[in-house]
Amino acid sequence: AGVTWSPDSRWIAWSMEAPTEQGALWVYDLQNDKATQITSGMFNDFNPAFDRKGEFLYFVSNRKIESPQYDEF
Repeated sequence: AGVTWSPDSRWIAWSMEAPTEQGALWVYDLQNDKATQITSGMFNDFNPAFDRKGEFLYFVSNRKIESPQYDEF
């Protein structure tokens, strides 16, 4: 499922390829007629789904970090 509606039908969420050639998540607010990218496109994010109350948006993300560097942080 690439597109999902919020339970209150105010929001539509979908995944779309970002300029980084990774998947990014977007939401469209029907009340304010505005689309907003909500993930950076740094990772491959896809398959958004709202919880039953519409309070949270869950999604799948492929994240592989090559050669991590550990520090005090």
